Amino acid sequence: MRQSFRSQLIGVFAALLFLSLAAIVLFYNWNLSRILMQNFTSHRYEHARLLAEELENTSNGDYEFNITKQTIINTALLNEINIYLFQDDQNVLIKSESIPITIQPKDYSPAFSGTEVKKFIHDNAGNPIGYLISLPIQMADQQPFVLVVTSSLTSINKLIQNSWFVGSIIALLLFLVSLAVVVRLINTMVRPLQELSGSISQENADLSISIPDFERSNEIGQLERGFRQLTEKMDTQIQELTAEQQKFLTILSNMTDGLLILDGQGFIQLINPEGVRIFAIEDEGAALNRPLIEVARHHQLVELWKVVQASGQQQSITFETGHRRLFLQAVATPLTQSIPGGTLMLIQDLTQIRRLEVVRRDFVSNVSHELRTPIASLKLITETLVEGAIDDTVAAHRFLILMEHEIDNLAQMVEELLELSRIESGRVPIKRKKLDPCEVMCLAVERMQLQAQRAGISLRLDCPDNLPKIFADDERISHVFINLLSNAIKFTPEGGEIVVAARQEVKRVIFSVHDSGVGIPQEDIDRIFERFYKVDRARSSGGTGLGLSIAKHTVEAHKGQIWAESAEGQGSTFYFSLPIAD
Repeated sequence: MRQSFRSQLIGVFAALLFLSLAAIVLFYNWNLSRILMQNFTSHRYEHARLLAEELENTSNGDYEFNITKQTIINTALLNEINIYLFQDDQNVLIKSESIPITIQPKDYSPAFSGTEVKKFIHDNAGNPIGYLISLPIQMADQQPFVLVVTSSLTSINKLIQNSWFVGSIIALLLFLVSLAVVVRLINTMVRPLQELSGSISQENADLSISIPDFERSNEIGQLERGFRQLTEKMDTQIQELTAEQQKFLTILSNMTDGLLILDGQGFIQLINPEGVRIFAIEDEGAALNRPLIEVARHHQLVELWKVVQASGQQQSITFETGHRRLFLQAVATPLTQSIPGGTLMLIQDLTQIRRLEVVRRDFVSNVSHELRTPIASLKLITETLVEGAIDDTVAAHRFLILMEHEIDNLAQMVEELLELSRIESGRVPIKRKKLDPCEVMCLAVERMQLQAQRAGISLRLDCPDNLPKIFADDERISHVFINLLSNAIKFTPEGGEIVVAARQEVKRVIFSVHDSGVGIPQEDIDRIFERFYKVDRARSSGGTGLGLSIAKHTVEAHKGQIWAESAEGQGSTFYFSLPIAD
């Protein structure tokens, strides 16, 4: 576990304090022990010296010697020492033993030669247990005697041990008191640093840092002020970077083109929402750090990336995808400076533009085709009349009737085009009111019943009585039904059936016109509501091709939807929905 700076600092100071006090205690106790032992040995030597002088001054008389002997014995008992007076190695004149310390002749024999002996006596383990003093003395012109005094070290060792114990207790108390003072001082010093560290490490959603005010003039105060200035600069920079990042993300999110950034290995590092839509992946995270071929699944993009990597120049391609039928343009640019080895790839979805080009081309082609027939007829009739048919009253009248018919067709086409243009631009007033869905359907069915009977087709109505009212323009919706029924009658063979029905679904009413006719190829379903679009390529079915387009825009003007379902050879069903009246 990682220790805090406070713990480390307290540990270092505690160790230094302990070592310092330990060294002081060791030195003090050692020195005290040495002094006590020196005093003890000096005192014993002086004592022994006094005894020796007293013996030297004693005469040979038995009475005086006995008195001195008794005094020495009492002194030994009183001071807990052993005193021996040797005449030689074998003869002991005085022997007073009050402590269990045994001596050997080798311990005192040098004194017979006139040499004083001062030494410690050790036990079998080598530990000092006593102190021996051997002094040569001369008594009344007799041969030299040897005075031996031995003392036990028990009392002095106990005194030294007590001094060590007392010194250790005092040192321990000093250590604890000093440690408490050190801890308090360290806490006082470290607490501001902990508060500063906590403020810096605190996780805020906006990455802001709140620096506490210590109000100190020392180095900690200077550190606090320095951090405060630093955090203010960082906050400003973070705010600027956040604003720039937000702008960048907003641009990426609202781009109408897909954007990818690839590294030198072809792995995706960035993709915007439009790129996610184009490549039909779950989200941006599913594409990051994955190869381009796994995400895009188009070998053309991989080849484009390889060409850019090899050439180091901007390249572009246009291609069409498979099952989704998207028409895309990809522009790849090398990022040699900002991201070495990286590539910026811009994917433009041109599907709608291409579709509009196709619609425009088909529209021009269809309008030209629709206008060419009546204009050619009018030109032919006019040339015939100019060449002399005008003088033939019967022929001229017939040609004028034909001209009137073609002009009516042209007028109808122009009127439908104008009507469609007005609906698309919203300039046609929609007179909405509450209507009974069954009544609107019934009127349209009655108007088309005769035409259906002439074609040998059964036309029936299926409308439940409990349908809610709709909010719509009855005249416009009737035109929608008539357009749908006209197409159904036109493409349903004799003996077929057409059913007009309605049902409620949530907050809308869904109308349907189902026929048992020839049906619509699947590839034409999405285009049948375009202007002038006809499934009949030979355009032999008549009509202007604007009916379904007008119906679509009329329904959408009522906040509804229109769509078709069909299978070729199995009939078609056209649906449109209208909102329920509040």
